[in-house]
Amino acid sequence: MIQGTLESTGLDTNSFDVVLLDSVIEHVASPVALLRNVHCALRNRGVVIVVTPKLNGPSYRLHGADWNGVPARLHTFLFTAKTLRLLMRETGFRVLRWSCRNRILDDILILCGRKVADPKD
Repeated sequence: MIQGTLESTGLDTNSFDVVLLDSVIEHVASPVALLRNVHCALRNRGVVIVVTPKLNGPSYRLHGADWNGVPARLHTFLFTAKTLRLLMRETGFRVLRWSCRNRILDDILILCGRKVADPKD
């Protein structure tokens, strides 16, 4: 076990097959930098699994500004399936559609992306 931020751990590049970001990406200062660092840490065709509260999920729609996920309270960033998909593509991942959890009555968004060395892969 290593305690610290991804940037401070000194992990070798291309050293992991899977990275799990469970309730992490919504708390960091730069989700782009985080996913780029994950991309570097993963071996070619490695997988990142991102679990995050879903903006516009049922709790958000029910509570609006009082929802506990509103950025000023707990989170720096919030994502819809579309915005997280775009961010993953921008940082070098191909979203694996079969592993997308984006149900209308669900407050949790889970997307998996495979590292691609060449964007054409």
